[in-house]
Amino acid sequence: MRAQFEQLADEARAGIVNWNKPLTGASSKAPFGGVGASGNHRAAAWYAADYCAWPMASLVSDTLTLPATVSPGLPF
Repeated sequence: MRAQFEQLADEARAGIVNWNKPLTGASSKAPFGGVGASGNHRAAAWYAADYCAWPMASLVSDTLTLPATVSPGLPF
């Protein structure tokens, strides 16, 4: 399974690819904005060019764990 993830991470045209990590609480220093035609071609803020980048960031954990407190409305 991990080998498949590594292949996906190498071949995907994505800004962020995670393995056993939630999307919530991600670092604001991670690349954001995508690399394809996923946006509306308008900057989200004055400094949008500063955080729209090609480099990929990955958060990896050997085990999947839920946070101590989940967001309201989630049925876990």
